[in-house]
Amino acid sequence: MPISAFGATLKAQNYPVDLYFLLDGSASMASVKNEIVKQTESIYQMMKSMTDNVYLGMGSFVDKNLLPFTNVLDSTNTYSFRNRLKLINDPEAFKKTINDTAFGYNYDEQEGTLDALAQVIVCKEQIGWREESRKIILVFTGASFHAASDGIFGGVVEPYDGKCYLENDVYTKETVMDYPSVGIINKLASEDEKIIIFAIDEEAKNIYKSLTNFITGSKVTKYGGDLIANMLKTVYEEISQNLKLKINMDNEHRKNFEFNFTPDCYNAYRQYEDCEVVQSEEKHFTGTIKLLSYIETDNVKMDIVFEGIKEKIELDISIIKQCDCKREDNSTSCNYHGSLYCGICECEENRYYGDSCQCQNTTSALNPSDEATCIAPGSNSTCHNRGSCKCGMCKCRNGYKGKFCECSDHSCERGADNQLCSGPLRGVCDCGKCICKSGWTGSVCDCSTSKTECLSNDKTLCNNRGTCICGRCKCNDISDWDARTKEQPDCQLSCPQDNQDPSSCRHRQCINIEPTVLCHLNNDDCEPVDNLNITVIKNLTTIQSEGDWYHCSRVIVDVGCYTKFLYRYSKDKYGIEVVMDKNVDCIEANYIRGFICLFTLIFIGVGTLIAWKYWTDRRDRLEYERLFQQVNETETQNDLFVPPLHSYRNPSYQGHL
Repeated sequence: MPISAFGATLKAQNYPVDLYFLLDGSASMASVKNEIVKQTESIYQMMKSMTDNVYLGMGSFVDKNLLPFTNVLDSTNTYSFRNRLKLINDPEAFKKTINDTAFGYNYDEQEGTLDALAQVIVCKEQIGWREESRKIILVFTGASFHAASDGIFGGVVEPYDGKCYLENDVYTKETVMDYPSVGIINKLASEDEKIIIFAIDEEAKNIYKSLTNFITGSKVTKYGGDLIANMLKTVYEEISQNLKLKINMDNEHRKNFEFNFTPDCYNAYRQYEDCEVVQSEEKHFTGTIKLLSYIETDNVKMDIVFEGIKEKIELDISIIKQCDCKREDNSTSCNYHGSLYCGICECEENRYYGDSCQCQNTTSALNPSDEATCIAPGSNSTCHNRGSCKCGMCKCRNGYKGKFCECSDHSCERGADNQLCSGPLRGVCDCGKCICKSGWTGSVCDCSTSKTECLSNDKTLCNNRGTCICGRCKCNDISDWDARTKEQPDCQLSCPQDNQDPSSCRHRQCINIEPTVLCHLNNDDCEPVDNLNITVIKNLTTIQSEGDWYHCSRVIVDVGCYTKFLYRYSKDKYGIEVVMDKNVDCIEANYIRGFICLFTLIFIGVGTLIAWKYWTDRRDRLEYERLFQQVNETETQNDLFVPPLHSYRNPSYQGHL
């Protein structure tokens, strides 16, 4: 059959990108709205730095306006999907749309994420997807999702059919059709080659991580900081490194032709295959079109399209149906090494061979097309069945290399996101071993050699208390004397309560250092403490306590005796400097001794008086008791005793006494 060949070059740059933001419009996301608005600005600026051809669009979703998915029916605040901005090249309109988006509410925890996602994928005209562009959908949500069969709780049993149902930018079948299945979402996204990135919070991370396992090309990240922008940058670099060729022609003629490209950017079984390119690099390729069977028409038109780039090659193929054609010697189609007859090269015998006489016979073998040189020693298969033998050399299929295609690009270890050598931006697989690109190292190229993330604010590496490993600080252990326990990624230490009560941490630091200070005060034979430098001076003045020194006063040395010391954290290394006062203040101890002596004298005096009074009282009591006892024991009557009382009777008194 006649064969036609052609060649072309392509310079890959400024790939058009359609970036659609799908925002969870439930009330639970209102708290992070400002953060999302801030991130969208950084995302747009990042994409503009990589390509000038960026279109932005935006839509929002909540859930079906049905019980039990919402508790307020017929509310405009509950909906499955609204397309709020068609894909356009107007960042100001995009920013205004996000700022003006009102948040609604639903009743249960899950959201109608898949309802909205399906409409964004299939409604090409309403969303504004361009025919030749790289399409990315960025989904912002903070909750799980409803899937197929969940609609039965609201009385919805009709399966979603994969079609577009947007009217006036509103999904009209939310109360009629069930939620899409994960399989349908995967099918729709794969057919249109749309990349879905789920930007979620920490609580929903595992749920959406599992979902990405079933949606081809989807990814998951957390919203916050520059995580989303960095992931989009990685995605864009990945897609811009791949060139895809697509054949557009009438389906009735496709089966009659066979297409081959060098490099192989097209595969008849998968429709097209990727070719690695570098941005701004020219990619040369040649193509061969072979007629497999007879067709009635004499001319066939076809286009070779470079997906994502608004360029194509238009071919008008004329089919030779008769063999009464002239012989063309030294034909250009045969590389000047043979004659072209009816579209077929007849090569110079024993010198050149191949479809276009492109192979030179450098051996004395009788059969120049012998594939013996493509069979490895000890093997009986041509190119290990991983390629074809052309011109006596193996032309390996994608993913294999080596003289006999013995090396597999798929046998290396996998790193981040289950990608070989952590992805093409970090390393490539070379015969079972990862060859890391600049800036990466490690067995799977997952270790960054950059030290940017390890630099502190003062440009020191890991704040001088750690080592930078794989682009991250591995901090040394915190010393026992250190009261700071809150550790930053750059190994900088701070107090957990500094924002509440800074003095509490300083007080704890004084307590931690105090035992070592007292040891140095009493003797010079103290065990050294790592990263703690103590200086003993006399008469510690207030001038020395200025600046970044902290004052620890009333350190108890003995009863009534105190000292003081100052400390500050070292700036050029991890450690603490301590300056202590050698003099001990015992004024309070002298007062205590005086009070003790005075109290002792008073106590002795009062005690002596009490003892004397007690002794005299006891002596008098004993004397009285002895005298009383003597009186009672004496019974002798005194004749001379005259009673002091006498009674006289009055004779004139008539009464009675």
